[in-house]
Amino acid sequence: MIKRLRGHSLQAEQAFQTGLAQAQTYHQQHGHLAVPKEDVPHGYPLGQWLANLRSSHIKMPAHQAAALNSIYPWWNVPWSTLWQRTWHQARDHTEAHGPLQPARGFPTTSYSLGEWLYLQCTRYPAPHPEEQRLLTQIGIDAAAAAAARPRRRNLKAGAEEALAHARSYAAEHAA
Repeated sequence: MIKRLRGHSLQAEQAFQTGLAQAQTYHQQHGHLAVPKEDVPHGYPLGQWLANLRSSHIKMPAHQAAALNSIYPWWNVPWSTLWQRTWHQARDHTEAHGPLQPARGFPTTSYSLGEWLYLQCTRYPAPHPEEQRLLTQIGIDAAAAAAARPRRRNLKAGAEEALAHARSYAAEHAA
């Protein structure tokens, strides 16, 4: 026997279905549901909606949790959504540019992504087992983490860039 929803229960279910449709669209576009809390894609406060669900997931009806799990099994992970978004960035990078090369300081990555990856390596024994599994998917296992070197900026190139900016400023503002 299916319970008929009325009043507040019906409104709550309709609101959930609206959020679920927005979540499906976001997942199709981004491949995850690690939506920043302040994001309002297509005018819908999806980030806040998901944050609210994460904070009250224990009270969530089973069919709603199952619906979200079917879209993205890591919609409510025990680690931060920022970690999840950055992992997706790293995964996309490896798909586009090949293996990460931790022992060489992640040379093909942006500086910030390389720093994040190195930080994951320095903390490697501590992450949640599922985080470790996800890191392994992008080529960071215990051995790679142990061999990792920090992402370094090329100091000579940085100094040359700073000098070029200084010369440009001086030329533009010369009195």
